[in-house]
Amino acid sequence: MVGLINRKNTMPADTTDNTPGIRNNADSSVSSSAHDVKNTHPPLKKTRHTGIFSSIRAFTSSCISSLATVCRARFIEDPPLRRFINVLITVGCAGIIAASIVFAGQLIGSDTTDSDWTIWPENEIPKSDYLSAVTNHFRGNNNQVFIHTVVKGENYWLIAKSNGVDIETMLGANPQWHNTTAGIDEKIVVLLTKGTLHYVRKGQSIKKIAHMYGAATKLVRINNHLLWPLQPHIGDVLILPGCHHLVHTPEMHAALAIRGQFINPSTGYLGSKFGMRMHPILGYVRLHKGIDLHSPSGHPCWSAADGVVAYTGNGGSYGKVIYINHDNGFQTRYAHLSRILTRTGRTVKQGQVIGRTGNSGLSTTPHLHFEIRSNGIPVDPMNYLW
Repeated sequence: MVGLINRKNTMPADTTDNTPGIRNNADSSVSSSAHDVKNTHPPLKKTRHTGIFSSIRAFTSSCISSLATVCRARFIEDPPLRRFINVLITVGCAGIIAASIVFAGQLIGSDTTDSDWTIWPENEIPKSDYLSAVTNHFRGNNNQVFIHTVVKGENYWLIAKSNGVDIETMLGANPQWHNTTAGIDEKIVVLLTKGTLHYVRKGQSIKKIAHMYGAATKLVRINNHLLWPLQPHIGDVLILPGCHHLVHTPEMHAALAIRGQFINPSTGYLGSKFGMRMHPILGYVRLHKGIDLHSPSGHPCWSAADGVVAYTGNGGSYGKVIYINHDNGFQTRYAHLSRILTRTGRTVKQGQVIGRTGNSGLSTTPHLHFEIRSNGIPVDPMNYLW
């Protein structure tokens, strides 16, 4: 605290004469005045605070003394007001320093990373808890995120398309998925902006989350209405527009690891899927070894991956076919073609046009029958394609 200002020079001059009575009155007056000053300015007690708060008080005292000297502001010399200003600045400085320490701690903590942060912690965050977190965080804001209940005939691709997003966005909004098979009455999260959602876990600051997804920290704050230096709380759900999904269950991580080797061999709507079905012409149940992509006859189809053409020609009930061998024991087959635009032994690149869809062989409508085989065994193409 600032020391007492010496008021000796400001005291009125002694105008008393030598008269004993008056002299005694003047002495009494001066003594009374001194007593008043003493009562007005009690001696300062030693503070019990140490460390940073003692430094703050010393700094504050120095500031006020300098302010009084430089500005010659007589009102600051008023003891009650001086005390008030001293306390006010002390509290303010303490608050600023405390906030800085907390913020610095968050920044330092953001340098540490979890080795398995991309794995969805189901043992900590059950599916129901995640859905509740999304519901509570975006309550009254259905123009960005909402909960959808799957009905019969729907799949994730259809739901994504009907809401103007892609399957990648659906995956980013649903880190709790184990596979890409939708169940009737299943509740899923629909994000209406292409990108991903992020569920905030312990130790994850804005800076750390932005670094995870390769996003700008400022944009993450703007998109989630978090002004600096505010940080998200554990359990908050952040929107990251334009970012790729990263957090999944172990099962989904394994499924995604094999995707990307193949691309869709053509466009069109998905008809029959892989599995047992009633053959539309033969009239009995047998394994449908691939998927059917329906499109007008003559529509181009292309190689799903780099490879070497193993066979072209007549495939019996499959009509005109192309077989292509790929790395790791995979082979893709393209059937019911109207035209073949490659030949056996030719090396083809992923996306290179190799033929045109048609209605050859045992077929009822123009479409592309597409298969993926692993070491000669037919596998579900939907496990490898979106």
